[in-house]
Amino acid sequence: MQILINISDVRKYRQLGKQINTDNFNGHVRAIQENQLTELIGSGLAYKFFDFIDNGFTNLTGIFTYISVNSFKALASDLSLLSGNALKINSDIFVICETAIYDGTDTVLTVKGYELPTTISNIGFNINTDYVNLLNGKTYTDSGNTVFFTGLRPFLVWNLLISLINDNNLKQSDVGNVSILGDNFALASTAQLNMARSEYQQNANRESNRIINYINSVNLSGASTQSRVNTISTDFFII
Repeated sequence: MQILINISDVRKYRQLGKQINTDNFNGHVRAIQENQLTELIGSGLAYKFFDFIDNGFTNLTGIFTYISVNSFKALASDLSLLSGNALKINSDIFVICETAIYDGTDTVLTVKGYELPTTISNIGFNINTDYVNLLNGKTYTDSGNTVFFTGLRPFLVWNLLISLINDNNLKQSDVGNVSILGDNFALASTAQLNMARSEYQQNANRESNRIINYINSVNLSGASTQSRVNTISTDFFII
């Protein structure tokens, strides 16, 4: 199973210690993907989604050079037909190709959905963009309103933070849960842990509803109609 978020994704929302254990991080995310995410979107859609992410791309050979966070060049190749396709970069980056312009020698490709790595060793493609849009998010129409769906990553991030708190890592430091007090550290109190868990759970519930709204508004293969989650259905304000 492809791990869908990395440490940089989490740091867009909350602090993570510089020495966070990668194996521990990946284990928490894998458990969330297998449990909370699969239960939220349904086992049928979850199977189709992960099968596509893991096995759904046709690999291309070539030499690729980085241009910017949303563009790269395929040297001595005409890849203009990739415009509009889903791309898999370096086995773990998933984007949509917006444009692919061939100049007679090379092809410059611009992408959206996620920032490109500075080194691009291989790419794969698939004309189906449904599952990459589910992962990365997209603009769509909901009840006549244009809204932006943020994708699956925020849901995974908030559930990861809950999981790390339950594993005694409020600030995700190798010395345990800490509160920053100037140059010193102190263990976080039970009240602090529960307040943080409550906030993270409410945010996870909000992201659940955004995912459900998106799935119910677009025709995703394997999806079933889901019910919204009460934003404050699980609260932990215990002092």
